[in-house]
Amino acid sequence: MKDQQTAIIERPISGQIAVFTPFVEGGSRKFLKELIGSRSRLDWDKERKRWLMSRQHMAKVIDGCLRRWSRVELRRQYLETQRCDVRCQQAKGDDCECSCMGLMHGSRAVGGGWLSGFRRVGETTLVTRGAERWVVLLLELANDNTATQQRPAHYPPRHSGRRPRP
Repeated sequence: MKDQQTAIIERPISGQIAVFTPFVEGGSRKFLKELIGSRSRLDWDKERKRWLMSRQHMAKVIDGCLRRWSRVELRRQYLETQRCDVRCQQAKGDDCECSCMGLMHGSRAVGGGWLSGFRRVGETTLVTRGAERWVVLLLELANDNTATQQRPAHYPPRHSGRRPRP
């Protein structure tokens, strides 16, 4: 049975993602390294007490945390002035920063959007920190068969940290 605790993942517009995990037997570093690979860089931010890693690992970390705990709180920064268009809706992967807040990202792509493997729980919350705009989503796995669920096929490995700007 999974713990009823919630992991928190923050994805800013640029830079590394941040991960806050509940207590993990054997340590959260070991748990995260198993998800992202032993050769991948994982840094501890002493000041904010969180783990920092490359953006390309976000989907793997969300999936792994949902298998360990029942929910993940995903905090995504977005640009209110960047209009959502066909490029966003047909995109692959999870790197969205436009005004749809990632909710429409990849929705027209084969296999559905990046959120198709997950179920949103509750309402979407919008947060303003000064000039920054964040959306907070509470996620669960979309089906109850977590032991056999495969990672959605629309999570291709990405080699660049950002998508090109128009």
